[in-house]
Amino acid sequence: MGIKRGSITTSIVTDGLVFNMDAANRASYPKTGTTATDTIGNISGTLNGTTFISNNSGVFDFDGVDDKIDFTSTLQSSTTTDLSISTWIKTDNKTLDNSAYRGWFTGGPNGSGTTAGFKMAITHDNGYPVLWGLNNSAKVTGTIAIDTNLFVNVVYTYTTGTGKFYINGIINNSASYTGNHDMSAYFIGSGGSSAGLLDSQGMFNGDTGPIQIYNRALSASEVLHNYNALKGRFS
Repeated sequence: MGIKRGSITTSIVTDGLVFNMDAANRASYPKTGTTATDTIGNISGTLNGTTFISNNSGVFDFDGVDDKIDFTSTLQSSTTTDLSISTWIKTDNKTLDNSAYRGWFTGGPNGSGTTAGFKMAITHDNGYPVLWGLNNSAKVTGTIAIDTNLFVNVVYTYTTGTGKFYINGIINNSASYTGNHDMSAYFIGSGGSSAGLLDSQGMFNGDTGPIQIYNRALSASEVLHNYNALKGRFS
């Protein structure tokens, strides 16, 4: 099965897919305007300063200051446990932003201090991906640095008390912890000073490609399948 992009069909896993945003898909973004659309549930997000660029068939660019895309109504549960978040990112800056890790994906209601909030971010000291939140602490941290100016596929999965990071289709690290992930809102390019508190700190500086969310944990083979399906755009 596939997600159609113009005359091209990209064969990714669709079982459990609840969110798909891709700037290269005109059904998701028509290359102009301030609205991005999820092609699964047709929910809309608002671009705030974010720029579309045609590199790699189309990506969103964030300036690391105030650019973000807000999906404030996702039709998803606020207590999702099993999930997967697949992202393609290229960072231009891994330094701290106002003392906070720069995050490219945050889940949780805007302006809330809920402990269910979380973010996918980059550590400033070694450039590792980190899942931060669920009581405002690091839960699982990758062990491979994300290079600047190169696209990388970073996937986070969680099920039965275990979170995992995959980098470019290969499992990199895992950790055990418990907690519900607030999926009632998504914020792309906005990390916040702490997960679930979306202020003007921890802003992402770089580009994002396709972002897919599943209501289950993808298997290792499925993560690799999705990576192979899309890597041609970013290699």
